[in-house]
Amino acid sequence: MTHEYRQDFVEIPSNPKVDDNGYIRTEGIIARIGVQEYQQNGETIREFRPPEEVKKSAESFQRQPITLNHPPMLVNAENAANYSKGLSGEVEYENGLLEAELTITHKDAVEAATTSHKQLSNGYLCEVEDSSGTWTDEEGLVGKKGKQYQYDRIQKNIKGNHIALVKRARAGDVASLKLDELNTASAVQLDEADSFENVDNNCNGNQYKEKNMKDLKINNSNYQVEDAVYDSYMKMHEDMKKAHADIEDMKSKMAEMQEAQKQDSKAYEMYENMLAKVDSKNQEIEQLKADSKEQKSQLDEATANLDTVKAQLNKANEELNQRLDSKQFEEQFKARYDAFKEAEELLPQGTEFNPTMTDTEIFKSALANSGLSEKVDSWSDEQIRSSFATLKETQDLFRNDSQRKVDELYTATQEAQNQKPEGTEDRMDEALKAQSEAYAEEFNWLNN
Repeated sequence: MTHEYRQDFVEIPSNPKVDDNGYIRTEGIIARIGVQEYQQNGETIREFRPPEEVKKSAESFQRQPITLNHPPMLVNAENAANYSKGLSGEVEYENGLLEAELTITHKDAVEAATTSHKQLSNGYLCEVEDSSGTWTDEEGLVGKKGKQYQYDRIQKNIKGNHIALVKRARAGDVASLKLDELNTASAVQLDEADSFENVDNNCNGNQYKEKNMKDLKINNSNYQVEDAVYDSYMKMHEDMKKAHADIEDMKSKMAEMQEAQKQDSKAYEMYENMLAKVDSKNQEIEQLKADSKEQKSQLDEATANLDTVKAQLNKANEELNQRLDSKQFEEQFKARYDAFKEAEELLPQGTEFNPTMTDTEIFKSALANSGLSEKVDSWSDEQIRSSFATLKETQDLFRNDSQRKVDELYTATQEAQNQKPEGTEDRMDEALKAQSEAYAEEFNWLNN
């Protein structure tokens, strides 16, 4: 006699109702008597579950945890908090069936029970006796009254462990799984997420391996993971490869632009900043490898930032092309140089021609140097141009008038020195004073 793990498969009552607390409280048939067929290593095995064994097992199914899918091990006090989504209540045996009160308390399990996971699958341990024979359904509890069923083994000492909410099964080979369906005597196969292989036929063994697992290699280490985890990781890996390719492509394009951008210091500085941003995003992607939970979201963010960088590069390229237009550049250069020469006398001492300064900026600097720095910052371009023209015109007028006065005074001084009549020294003093006043008048105007 061997000890083995089994799973029964039955329907949840249709349209279970949710109470005010959000729980599902219902009753369901969780097991039956009779002969069930299993596929094991390509061979059909028929196991008989006697009425007395099913009736005796009723108490073991009372107050057992309800799980969402079968957990990868038997449920116990150490792991119940991780797997339990509810609890069974009273379990009664009647007419060859076990009927249980079921309370589903967790939100995810409640939603699953009303949508995708509408069947029950019991997880239990039992002793299997290799004993063949014939069972007659004298009362017609599972089929026609008096019908006989052949069997190869007998299940005894059935002990309930948990009741799982599972997806609808489909007919087919179940390999080493032992599943019982309430309505038919044929073998059934669970959906991939609910399929397991029995790896320990010892009654005390409490682990069994998931059937549909894939090998995943990370950093020279192999891991077995579920299909969903494998697919998610591979998608994330492909997204990362694509992001790396995009970055390398961007670096290549920026390298092609580098020689042209060096001709304009501002554009080249922008290029260096963008290259630094790309390197920064590379570091972020490397960080994604260390934290798989954050990799996808950070990669999306990096891709969005790269789009922004591309847009900025396009804008910089357009500006660079405009700057490199020879005809436009020559005209712009000449206009700025002419403005500089016109304002040169009024600019701060030592100011040299800067082709990046516009004519308006040159005029503004001249006005500020003439004592209008506090006002000129609030003026429009038109006001700056107009004020500079007035300043220039007035300066020319005063220069001409002052020069005339100086010339007259100089002539009078020379005559006074030559003649030196009585009072000559006094007249020379007056001439020098008049000359000083003429200079002062011009200086004061320029500073007001």
